[in-house]
Amino acid sequence: MLSLYGFDAAIRSVYTASCQPGRASPIENVDDLRRAYLDFFAPAHAPEFAGNYRPIVADVEAEEELSHFFTSGDPGDREQKRVMGEAYSSGVRAEKIALVERTLDDLMSLDEDLRTLFELVIHSIIVRPHSDAVCFGGSNSAAIGLIWLSAPTQLCERDLAELLLHELTHHLLYIDELSHPQFIYDDMLDDQNFVSSAIFGKSKSVSKVFHSIIVGVEICSWRQRFGWGPGPSGAHPSSHDLLSGIHSSYTELMTLPRFDALTTPHSRSILRDVIHQCRLLDDLLPN
Repeated sequence: MLSLYGFDAAIRSVYTASCQPGRASPIENVDDLRRAYLDFFAPAHAPEFAGNYRPIVADVEAEEELSHFFTSGDPGDREQKRVMGEAYSSGVRAEKIALVERTLDDLMSLDEDLRTLFELVIHSIIVRPHSDAVCFGGSNSAAIGLIWLSAPTQLCERDLAELLLHELTHHLLYIDELSHPQFIYDDMLDDQNFVSSAIFGKSKSVSKVFHSIIVGVEICSWRQRFGWGPGPSGAHPSSHDLLSGIHSSYTELMTLPRFDALTTPHSRSILRDVIHQCRLLDDLLPN
């Protein structure tokens, strides 16, 4: 969402979602907005910042409490049972936390707007294994601002950086949906409303495929912006394959008989903007 609509639009979305009517304190800068956002979204065990942004949860008990947001499968993604494994041993955990911290610092040094938005939106990152070794973590709309990374051994810093951008995009979409409804969920989980996702081609619900399309175009856009190259990473397919997957998923969505009944004008407008962005990115990639 950040590369698609820009920094100002993202800030407005956070402001609209987190600043409730009747709030006593005015919002005059990003620090004021962060306080309002944390008051509204952060759970009890989120880290507290005192001028030093360190969202990775080091406290074992706090990690355990926050892990409860990821203890069941996702009905919109039947091929993924998002169940956390047991915590890493203390030595392995410390190494993985240090790796994620370095990655986050390096990533945010690349773009000041990205740094500001990430520090605003993401209040907690837990590093904990998955019971399935091929899963890299996730996010949950019931815990806006909380990211889970499994940080398996096969991932390098570039892979983890892409995953942080991936998860940030989910959270920006969650926040957007609080102010601008995206879907009609009544029949979302019916079998006939599942199509192929843009990133790995798995069968998912319309809302999950929508997220995969936005995430895919954001990853391609950030690769282009940071000069990372279009090749595959340990976390995502190549940009060529991502863009191809986005076009395929979009086509499936457009031919779904109940697509209009499951979506809103707002989500359909986002999809049109994404396809326009994809065509621009298609032209930038080497043949």
